[in-house]
Amino acid sequence: MKHPLQVMMEQRRAGIRCGIPSYCTANELALEIALRRAKQLNRPVLIEATANQVNQFGGYTGMMPRDFYQMVLKMAQAIDLPENMIILAGDHLGPLTWQKLPESEAMANSYELVYQYARAGFTKIHLDTSMKVADDPEGLLSTETIARRGAALYKAAMKGYEELKAEKPDAIRPVFIIGSEVPIPGGATEAEDTLAVTKPEAFLDTVNTYTRVWTEEGVGEGMKDVIAVVVQPGVEFGDEQVFDYNSEAAKELCAMLKEYPDFCFEGHRLSDPQVPVRHGHRRHRHSEGGPRPDLWPAGGAVCPEQDGRGAGARSRACQLYRQAGGGHAGQSRELGKALSWRRASAGIVPQVQLL
Repeated sequence: MKHPLQVMMEQRRAGIRCGIPSYCTANELALEIALRRAKQLNRPVLIEATANQVNQFGGYTGMMPRDFYQMVLKMAQAIDLPENMIILAGDHLGPLTWQKLPESEAMANSYELVYQYARAGFTKIHLDTSMKVADDPEGLLSTETIARRGAALYKAAMKGYEELKAEKPDAIRPVFIIGSEVPIPGGATEAEDTLAVTKPEAFLDTVNTYTRVWTEEGVGEGMKDVIAVVVQPGVEFGDEQVFDYNSEAAKELCAMLKEYPDFCFEGHRLSDPQVPVRHGHRRHRHSEGGPRPDLWPAGGAVCPEQDGRGAGARSRACQLYRQAGGGHAGQSRELGKALSWRRASAGIVPQVQLL
């Protein structure tokens, strides 16, 4: 059985516009919206957990990957949503939370982290080894080092998947995201003067280096499981500022997908506090004479208005909650509080992904 995201990739290559919202949250009210909406529309739901949110030590939610999976599954069963309608994903899986440790310890933890996500049944895995650890030399990490560490984590994921498949023969093979954005997960905390769009040559370097290094590490075929590369298309938000999407600035980057139709882009937080009309522009923009170079955003609040405080997001979230049969106005107000786009201790950063 093909992964639902691979099916969407095929539709995109055939010229069919498609998209899927992705919710990066552990809040039960937000998850209830996502699950109810999936049932209402009879479409798969994509739910993400991050490396610091859910990991083998409990993360800041107190949950390990299997706990998070079972929590979501139990909620789905309560509304009769089939398990095969749920796509669970791991974001920024790598040494993110262990950067103060030497490589041997940080990567050992990362290996176990990715293994547990795949073993639990997560099927969209972002392998992020772009951050430095304690004994790395000064300067930026080379793409080769990042790719080599990524190969080790790919092996961990496939080990977990093969063990799961032995118990559950219909388990879906995971798909992978490689690369990392420049900003930190969750959004910038300090003001930035400018925002640099990923250069086409940087995208090419990532793909070519991963292909070569993974082949050297004996997992060259694993690149067939990679469906997206993380890029910075020129969108970001911080605590006090917002960078709106500029399609012209990303034009050269998007054109690269005509040459690499097996990939799409993942750009984090593209849908946070953005002008609503621009979401559709990102999803549907295309170049003449070739496949749509659609962006695949991965981060943001639900339909936010650009008010800088997330009030529009909360209002729209309440509306969606009521439409999905989620209860009375008081309940929806509580949900609205939970769905603030700002990085809160509850970990609520609903994402939107568009193919």
